[in-house]
Amino acid sequence: MTELNRRRFLEGSAGIAATAAIGTGAVWAPSVQAQTLAYKAEKDAKLRVLRWSRFVQGDIDAYMVNVKKFSDKTGIEVRVDNEGWEDVRPKAAVAANTGAGPDIILSTNDDANLYPEKLLDVTDLCEYLGKKYGGWYPSCEAFLRPDGKKWLGVPLGSAGAMQVYRESMLKAAGLPELVTTSLDDYEALALKLATDTALLPSFRRKLADHRSTCPLFDGDRFRRHVEAAYTTMWDRHRRGESPRHFRVDPNA
Repeated sequence: MTELNRRRFLEGSAGIAATAAIGTGAVWAPSVQAQTLAYKAEKDAKLRVLRWSRFVQGDIDAYMVNVKKFSDKTGIEVRVDNEGWEDVRPKAAVAANTGAGPDIILSTNDDANLYPEKLLDVTDLCEYLGKKYGGWYPSCEAFLRPDGKKWLGVPLGSAGAMQVYRESMLKAAGLPELVTTSLDDYEALALKLATDTALLPSFRRKLADHRSTCPLFDGDRFRRHVEAAYTTMWDRHRRGESPRHFRVDPNA
């Protein structure tokens, strides 16, 4: 086991806390302890974590269970500060510029790339976790290992944009010409929108013109449909029926 000072320990503990938060495995299980990477905390070490506030209570409950397990195992006191989603980024920037505040920050998007010189090198930890759990998604490496060598942070998760690219939504917005049927067409459209300086403004004007007439922007219609859907589900539940698909009447 390697002796570490506070700076080196934080490299490992940051990854451990992040890994525990997403449940990728028991970092302290015997099989993991048998690996080559191990850390020893300095005496009376403490950690301060900045993360976003819960979206559901179960989120923070599960997170704090993992924090307690970490403290019980290591003897390290952990303080967790929960902030609103939009407040994490400015507080992280202040911590980076002043060198004071949280030791570990759970953040999003390209935050780590805004002040890479202020962050601890966690390459050894990320390589260890990558080998153990089968590697990292390319998007994780693109954001957090931009030079292909040094890891700026430990990835928590990754989401793709295609999951919210819906044909029905584009048609409801009055922009059916933006519908594509293949990845190649989607990429070509994205490049065209990025490079044709006249095309994107024209779509913006069209979208603005449609705000008063298209279903996508009809908030009251959306409310009626959601209420109708909930009423249908509740009525079926009261009748003892099993869950199944249904469509809401467009005129509801």
